[in-house]
Amino acid sequence: MPLQIALLRAINVGGRNKMPMAELKSLCLELGLSQPQTYLQTGNLLFEADWDEALKVKFLEGLEAQFGFCPTVVFDHAGLLGQTITDNPFGEISQNAPNHLLVYFLDRVPTAGNIESLQAGIMIMGGEKIVLVEDRLYVSYHPNGIGRSKLTVGVIEKYLGVEATGRNWNTILKLQELIQNR
Repeated sequence: MPLQIALLRAINVGGRNKMPMAELKSLCLELGLSQPQTYLQTGNLLFEADWDEALKVKFLEGLEAQFGFCPTVVFDHAGLLGQTITDNPFGEISQNAPNHLLVYFLDRVPTAGNIESLQAGIMIMGGEKIVLVEDRLYVSYHPNGIGRSKLTVGVIEKYLGVEATGRNWNTILKLQELIQNR
């Protein structure tokens, strides 16, 4: 079966949206997803399945039933991470300051007008640099860092009209390593 990835947003953060990874893996097995594997406690899930829309709905309903909430989840084939690494437009930052580079995985490709609106908003917010590659938004928070930025996932979703979840560059590299070692 093909290897898939699910990136869950805003779980186990600040004591909210508790989702123990062992329970998430058990849910996956109940749903027929093979060899579930998680990384960290923040919703990085690898599994094998013949993925389709019906299974996606079943997964989301299972999250709601088991945990009492359903976070934003972006699903894709595991090869997406290798492509994400290849497509990185911020090579120097990913090498020298990987903690200042985030990739937001979007649930669909935003419109060109929405990207232009976000670009204009960034000029007001703090000058972060963004590059959209298909349904992935690369954001360089260099040199000021993410903690001081007003460019949050909520702002990105508002401007782009999509749902998103972000991962820092180090997490993306670690997930790719896990994929390669399966």
